[in-house]
Amino acid sequence: MDTAALFAWRARNAEADTAPPTDGAPDQPLLVRHGNGLRPVRPEAIALLRSADRGVELVVEGRALLVRATLESLLRRLDAGRFLRVPRSA
Repeated sequence: MDTAALFAWRARNAEADTAPPTDGAPDQPLLVRHGNGLRPVRPEAIALLRSADRGVELVVEGRALLVRATLESLLRRLDAGRFLRVPRSA
C-alpha cells in the first residue's frame, strides 16, 4: 500500500478497529495501531498475542507492544495455521 493510500485509509478509519487491506498476501506485514500511529509487524515475528485492558499485547521479537485493537480483529488478519487460540481457563 503506498503512502497516499495509507493516509487516505487513516482519514477514513481514524476511530475504527480495522486495518488496511493486505491484498491477500499471508506474510505481508500487519499494520497495527500503536501509540499515535501505525506500525508494521511481520506475522512470523509475533510470539504471542494476549488480551489486555485497553487492547492487545503483542510480543514481537522479545518486546511487548500494546496495540489498540481487539484480539478478534487481529486474529482475523492472521494465518489460522500459524496461531492457536488458547482460553485463559486452559
